[in-house]
Amino acid sequence: MFCTVLDDTQRNSELKESIEQLLIIVAPHVRQLTGLPAPSNEVRFRLLEPKAWRHECGQHTRRVLDRDRANLDLVLTPEQLEGADIAVKITGFLPAVIWPLFSALTVEAGDGGSETIIAPRALHHTGLVDEAPLLCQLVAHELTHHFQAVAGAPWRTLFPRERRICPRGAVTLVKGHAHWVAQQVTCRVFGRPVDHHEHAHRSLRYQLAKGVCHLPLFAGVRHDAYLRGVAFVHHVVHERGTDPINRAWNDHTLLPTADEISDPGAWIRRTAA
Repeated sequence: MFCTVLDDTQRNSELKESIEQLLIIVAPHVRQLTGLPAPSNEVRFRLLEPKAWRHECGQHTRRVLDRDRANLDLVLTPEQLEGADIAVKITGFLPAVIWPLFSALTVEAGDGGSETIIAPRALHHTGLVDEAPLLCQLVAHELTHHFQAVAGAPWRTLFPRERRICPRGAVTLVKGHAHWVAQQVTCRVFGRPVDHHEHAHRSLRYQLAKGVCHLPLFAGVRHDAYLRGVAFVHHVVHERGTDPINRAWNDHTLLPTADEISDPGAWIRRTAA
């Protein structure tokens, strides 16, 4: 696995070096904990100015929609496609308001692979930039998303219900799985699990943006969804290992429903059958 960190800002060489060093440390742990094969293509992290970060977010959403359009298995009405176009345009405005909340985001890159985009200024607002354990958690979390993407990434669609995917269940599994891996990695590296939701010191700008996110229009993945996902993954791995979860990455029929996230035993019984 080849990892590279690009500093498009040309002003964050120390952060670039820190992430490079952390990738070397955490990559073997992520591979062992997930039980997934390492990505054969380049794993890329990019440091961007906020404006460039927002642009890449919009490009990611557009690429997802373009792939949905090209999917011959999806029968979409003109009304659905028009609604998706409007949603993409609206999404383009959201990062301008809430970008300080995002320490990092793993998106679909222009070459078809995945890349993690980071606005260093956002790291200051989220309180992660000067705390090695918190930055380690971030790197492990996002690297896990690269492993997931190579395994299938069936959740990357603007039409989950048309693909018979439960949005809440899929997102909770994806985020909870990465959160669980990151906690396990920090426990191995630092002797204790780390959670930036509890330990990071947020800026005033972060607090203001967080207030905006409580509005329904801007609501994203809540922290309790991460915790439910972590509990689900912990139960499954304890009972059956990583194989049941890994099968779900490239078979969307095996993704859990919202009810199954709260009842992992039911999900184990369904997928085992």
